[in-house]
Amino acid sequence: MRRSTVVFILGSLGASIAFAAHARAADQEKSASDIAQMEQQCEQARQVKLAPIREAEVAKCKADQRSDPAYCDRFWADYGDAHRAANGRWMQRLFDDLPECVAAEKARRENNVK
Repeated sequence: MRRSTVVFILGSLGASIAFAAHARAADQEKSASDIAQMEQQCEQARQVKLAPIREAEVAKCKADQRSDPAYCDRFWADYGDAHRAANGRWMQRLFDDLPECVAAEKARRENNVK
């Protein structure tokens, strides 16, 4: 009778572990989609802040008689995004310190999502 009790307990424990692993995987998937949504909100907030700056730079570029308007649009289209500087150093994107971006980065770090 003791042997059957031990087998029952071990079987129950194995099932519990399997269920917990499945539930954790489901939570991580949910976390990844939540984090993706947070990153999208961050990017939207960044674009709102960057839009007037980009428009001003494009307008200033187009005001120069020697500038091609299409070139001005292309050159300033990605202003504020991360890029490599002329000296080889990586320049961080602008407005990465907005609350939406800080929250998304914190969630990504906490959940080990890349």
